Amino acid sequence: MPTVDFGRMDGDATFEDLLEAFAKVQKMLDYLMQGGLDSKNAREFGGWLVGLTELQARDKTVGMSTESTPADDIRFWAGDLKKGAPNFKVTESGILTAVAAVIMSAAGYPKVTLNQNSNLLQAFSDALNHVDFTPNAGTAPGLSWYVDGVLKAYFQTTTGGPLLTSFGSAGITLQPAEDLNLLITGGNIKVNGTPAFSGPVYYVKNVLPDGSGGYYGAYGTMNFSKGILTSVS
Repeated sequence: MPTVDFGRMDGDATFEDLLEAFAKVQKMLDYLMQGGLDSKNAREFGGWLVGLTELQARDKTVGMSTESTPADDIRFWAGDLKKGAPNFKVTESGILTAVAAVIMSAAGYPKVTLNQNSNLLQAFSDALNHVDFTPNAGTAPGLSWYVDGVLKAYFQTTTGGPLLTSFGSAGITLQPAEDLNLLITGGNIKVNGTPAFSGPVYYVKNVLPDGSGGYYGAYGTMNFSKGILTSVS
């Protein structure tokens, strides 16, 4: 930025000298107000410190930067020094990092929220009906279903395997549009801890006369494998 030398006034300055000096000051102010004010001649605005490549708060924990290096430079940051570990930052390439954020897909409902205060991801149809994903339910991540504000079902991975639980009077319904295939590669289907039945079951298939006035039963066989009926003969 060009500068104007105002000189020094002494006791012999005339009124014309004062007018000339004032005109120089006015000219300089006009220059600054019309775009001549830049980071080279500015130091601070509203508590923001102005540098050649950065604009930042006095404590330097919030700011923006135009610094250019071979790295993916931070352009915006908050929560710590730029060279520290700011919780919020956006790099030159547009990569956003936000630690401890509350993010909502919409202000109203339905919406999805990521809430650091409760450390979970939620999908809402309204305030009382939602599905929650939490990473630390007990010892493993889990899914919870709430209906009218009441927990109705829960899915969690346990040491014994995946666990799907319903609460209160809520049941669990499987309603496939076509076939329901259970592929059991090992073990059994269990009911209350008891393995489901595997083997044949004989039934009276027909009742026939025995030729002497009596009757006898013709038996058939139903074969089960792990509680599943596999054949009837």
